[in-house]
Amino acid sequence: MENKELTPGQKLRNLRKDTGKTLQQVALAVGLTASAISNYENNIRKPETDKTWVKLANFYNVSVDYLMGNDNQELPTTIAYDTGSVSESPETLHAYNADKQTQNVHPYILSKREKKHIDVYRQLNIEGKSQVDSYTSFIAQSQQYIDSAINPIIASIKYFDIPVSAGTGQFVDSDNYIMLDVFETPPGEAEFVVRVCGNSMEPTYSDGDKLYIKPQESVEIGEIGIFSINGDVFVKERGEDGLISHNDAYDKIVFNEGDTITCFGKVVGKCENYR
Repeated sequence: MENKELTPGQKLRNLRKDTGKTLQQVALAVGLTASAISNYENNIRKPETDKTWVKLANFYNVSVDYLMGNDNQELPTTIAYDTGSVSESPETLHAYNADKQTQNVHPYILSKREKKHIDVYRQLNIEGKSQVDSYTSFIAQSQQYIDSAINPIIASIKYFDIPVSAGTGQFVDSDNYIMLDVFETPPGEAEFVVRVCGNSMEPTYSDGDKLYIKPQESVEIGEIGIFSINGDVFVKERGEDGLISHNDAYDKIVFNEGDTITCFGKVVGKCENYR
């Protein structure tokens, strides 16, 4: 638990280290520069507006009073989700494990709107709660409504929204791409992302999956890559004499004499957290 005598800067630095964030990640999340965050952490400057204090507090899931050093008590340690009982700081929730030991060192702050939703949720029967759970999961998976302050953008990468298995696949030289914001660290060798079309690579990859690609002119036998055969583009595993689908319903694509075959790159991972 944090020492209550720490300066705001020390608290900010400790919170960042504890959560494994970089200066740049924090800066992107709260709309500041990395140098500004560094100045705060080193007590060279303090946030000049309440809005900045609130953004930092929300990012780290702590109270503004805690960050500013206005609290005169230890962080609260008593509240349970199942009973709804509260400590002296009712806006703060702690998760407990089976042994009733708190699992998170830093408190999880709820806004008034969030608490209102929880109060309504508790009034619902099992079927109603199930409906809320399903819809919440659905809109979260769509990524359209994800708050980048909670899920900070880690990187941006070229995304060719051309379904693999169709088109000419001129990924490397084409300007027909958008920049995809991702909330994860892409594989170090990945330079662009493509979209899977169809189910021929299930269960490994499904229709609509986005794949990280490392550009290279060939892949080893057994590796998965992006290939063009006579103008049609596929994501397949390379075999000795053709391209292999992971779905048994699809036949192997055998190389024939006279085929024009191009490898655009190797699949190095699946892009799962993006906007």
